[in-house]
Amino acid sequence: MRRRRQLLPRLTATWDESARPICGSAALLVLQLLATPSASIADAAEGVEQITVYAPPGERFAFDSVKIEFDSAPFPPNNIRELISRIPGVDANGQGGDFQTFSIRGVSRQRIQTRIGDAPIVSERRAGASVSFVDPTLLGTAEVVRGPASTLFGSGALGGAVLLEPARYDGFAGNFSYASQGDRNAQSVGWGNDHWTLGVARRQSFDDETPDGDDRFSRFERVSALVGVHRQVKGLDFDLTVIPAYG
Repeated sequence: MRRRRQLLPRLTATWDESARPICGSAALLVLQLLATPSASIADAAEGVEQITVYAPPGERFAFDSVKIEFDSAPFPPNNIRELISRIPGVDANGQGGDFQTFSIRGVSRQRIQTRIGDAPIVSERRAGASVSFVDPTLLGTAEVVRGPASTLFGSGALGGAVLLEPARYDGFAGNFSYASQGDRNAQSVGWGNDHWTLGVARRQSFDDETPDGDDRFSRFERVSALVGVHRQVKGLDFDLTVIPAYG
């Protein structure tokens, strides 16, 4: 018991002596921070160089995009998805058929925006908007933006965008195709000049059989048309495009 009484005063004295310099330095540091003039902070902010970057509207040089022409295909595609799926990083998404949508680098559904002539295609389907109602022979070019593009096209382009442009005919054009699978056949005609674009397409398919002999219900018939008016008034370009479809 006597040893414990002798050690207690020594421990208390040692703690008091070591705490004094710590408290003193902390108080000195606080005083220095409070005494720092605000003018020096303002002078440092004025010395920072500001750089402003301007980007013209409509430019997409910062995005990874691939542009293809429907006329450059080695053979006429049966639908739009069949041609665009040849681009690296792009694939079909959803249940098989003409109502499939696009998947860009693994992102699909409502995160991929599809546009025809700069007009967004909106749908309530959870699988996303399908453009199967437009015949591929009535389209001229397709551009696929691979990666986030919401800053340019809005919140519906988080995973990318598919930009389709209607065809612009220079004179008369015609197309006919046939496939033995399901007796699939297609016919299209078009005519146009600098002011008008007219086109009509018909596509049909019958039921077929799988390699195992089961029935495959692939019958459909679709008729679509393209009407375009191009005018320039007082230096302004006006484009009116109507794409009706049935089937």
